[in-house]
Amino acid sequence: MFKKKIYAMLFTLCTYTTFSYTSAYSITDTNFVSYKYDEQQLRPIASLTKLMNIMVTLDAVKEKKVSLDDYVNISKPMTLIKETSIKMDVNDKIKLEDLLKAEIVHSANNAAYAVAMYVSNNNVDEFIKKMNEKAKQLGMKNTTFYTPTGLPTKYTQLPLDVSTAKDLGIMGLEALKYKEIIEWAKLKKININGYFYYNRNKLLGENGNFGLKTGYHKLSGFNMIGAFNIHGVNLINVSLNDDSNKEKFSSQEFLTNEYLNKVKRYLEKGSTYGVVRVKYSKEKYVEALIDEDFYYYNTDYVIKEHIYNLKGSIKKNQRVGELKIYSKNNKLITTIYLISKTSTRKLNIFERILEFFGLLKGKKWKHMKIY
Repeated sequence: MFKKKIYAMLFTLCTYTTFSYTSAYSITDTNFVSYKYDEQQLRPIASLTKLMNIMVTLDAVKEKKVSLDDYVNISKPMTLIKETSIKMDVNDKIKLEDLLKAEIVHSANNAAYAVAMYVSNNNVDEFIKKMNEKAKQLGMKNTTFYTPTGLPTKYTQLPLDVSTAKDLGIMGLEALKYKEIIEWAKLKKININGYFYYNRNKLLGENGNFGLKTGYHKLSGFNMIGAFNIHGVNLINVSLNDDSNKEKFSSQEFLTNEYLNKVKRYLEKGSTYGVVRVKYSKEKYVEALIDEDFYYYNTDYVIKEHIYNLKGSIKKNQRVGELKIYSKNNKLITTIYLISKTSTRKLNIFERILEFFGLLKGKKWKHMKIY
């Protein structure tokens, strides 16, 4: 009944797309909430759990408790984990980094369990405790992890891992702080001990998508935390409980379009930003053009200008300065370069003398900001 209500509402409001999630949340890394729908609804999250597993492990790596170059000796309990998995037999040795890649790329449950056992010295309950502690530290108030994998109760004999779309948005933003996660999430396939495994994220590389994590079991529906870079801003989209894999990806595209509908162009490529002084040149000044468009969702940004110290001859389209654009919370959004519209010629000795006595005049620039 709940989903039917959503379909009916969508048919009225936006017949151009179809999606079936029961909870969604979209937030940028500048903390702008682009979209939310029942974002506090508690939902089973399936393999989205693995993202916290990976972060807890990378924290242990940072603390030098383990190394990504460590080889994990595969024990029998690791090989018994069900559903999506990678090939592993008792006494195999698999690099910890490869196990983590298998988690985020292929959503391998046996890899996630092997990681938890290795990092915790076979005390998986302690590993899960660390997952919950990190969730609490991040402000994920409605999240509880019971497993390192996200597998349902029929396999674990434990309660379902649960969270909300809003909490998962927080987790997704935190994941972007780990360079390894960003690097691994972009991989379309991985090779572990001669076997290839493929990324389950079919949006990878499309419309700015560079990860992050998908998840599914019958009780959770189709879920996804998607990471997109849109005009220099990172966007985290969370969609929970879609009816199919196709609709899951459609939901992610819908959330991205919702953000795109809110942005506008504030700086236009090719337009004049101002006039820059070029010392010891015949032209004295050169017009500075904006080298690329800048889009944003509001005017709450700050531009910090850095105009280069230019002398003599410069070429057309040479960089003459840069604009560093920051969000209201002082996060660097992007850097846009200023380029010269024309070239300049270096003064010869005779012209330098004339300039010294003020006898060499340059073009007068009216109604333009001069640097």
